[in-house]
Amino acid sequence: MRYLSEAREIVRTEGLLELTLIGLNHFFPYLLLFYNATLFYITLGLTHIVGRDDSRLVFANVARTDFSDNTKYMFLYMNKEHGEAVRPIWLTENPELQTDLQNRGYEAYNATSLSGRLQLLRAGHVFFDGTMREYKWAYTAGATRYQLRHGIPLKSPPKRDVGLFESALWRRTQQYDYVVTNSERDLEHCRKYTESVNYGVECNKAGIDSGEPVETGFPRNDVILREIKGERIGVPEEMEQTFDAVTEYDFVVGFFPTFRLQGSISPFESGEFEEYLQSENIAILIRPHRQVTVDYPESKHIYELPAYGDVYPFLDRLDVLVTDYSSIGFDFSVTGKPVLFYTFDREQYEEERGVHEDYDRITVGNRVTNQAELLERLRSIQRDSEPESSVLTEFFTHRDGRSAERLAEVVL
Repeated sequence: MRYLSEAREIVRTEGLLELTLIGLNHFFPYLLLFYNATLFYITLGLTHIVGRDDSRLVFANVARTDFSDNTKYMFLYMNKEHGEAVRPIWLTENPELQTDLQNRGYEAYNATSLSGRLQLLRAGHVFFDGTMREYKWAYTAGATRYQLRHGIPLKSPPKRDVGLFESALWRRTQQYDYVVTNSERDLEHCRKYTESVNYGVECNKAGIDSGEPVETGFPRNDVILREIKGERIGVPEEMEQTFDAVTEYDFVVGFFPTFRLQGSISPFESGEFEEYLQSENIAILIRPHRQVTVDYPESKHIYELPAYGDVYPFLDRLDVLVTDYSSIGFDFSVTGKPVLFYTFDREQYEEERGVHEDYDRITVGNRVTNQAELLERLRSIQRDSEPESSVLTEFFTHRDGRSAERLAEVVL
């Protein structure tokens, strides 16, 4: 009765059209999920009849337009080492990237085209590096599905109110056959992340418990440790030029913050910060999240990298990485160089998203809460060459640049 009264009030004050729009806004996600779930089971039935091509491997990036992350480096490895035995295929919504890959001899299609969807329907193996939104996921029913993951989580899961019906559909349709892990510690950490989650996320209970965790390591970390053919594909020219420009500095610091709901952050204050950079001949490279603006003092020592594109080929050029709640801190730790977690807005971040329950334990000894503490730690690192964080490195069984090779053994 309460909902009926509310509907009548909306009609009386706003009109029938407004009520219709509110209803569509509320129910459309459920209708879309139900449609995709239906399509999933139709595809699954057809797969049992027609079969799939096990030599066809389909990859995409969670951002849909980038060529980066774990799927990129697995795609490059399979092309280089097994290109005669299998057909690695890249799907993208970026026509320039599609053309670039094709011109270099790689097989690539527009993800939204008929050809792209046919590749999904025929592929025997499909690789994800986040949630399933980078594909028309219903078309992957019956394929062997690999979750390469977006990273080791330091945040809390996104806050969503999901009903039993939606949760049941997620769990039945968005499962993986294999989930890439870095170690037993990583697997335990990932399961903690999803203990209270009732919808599909990259390392959800359905994904881990219904499939098989494979301790191969992240393929994207291979490029931190060794040169890889094709690594500069998907790297903006501006990013390359910026990293080349900072070679004249004595010390290079990366600041790579993560997503914020408010859309902007102001982590640095002028004055002492600028004086420190100038006196020590230090460069700061800021890599903002693509949906967040970073406000910072004007200084010739501060450079802003593009928010898009692949930065991993350049991580080993940094002397220290400063982040906040981002998983890139784990990846950078394979270099053996220091990582600092700068929690200048911890209280606000806890309110809007929150952090993993083990965040404080993982970042202990490497966490700074304000600019003064940050500068003090940077001076200490310059002076004493602080050792790597054992807490971070315990998440990696392998640090040898062979993660893609190990995963290929699972695939083949």
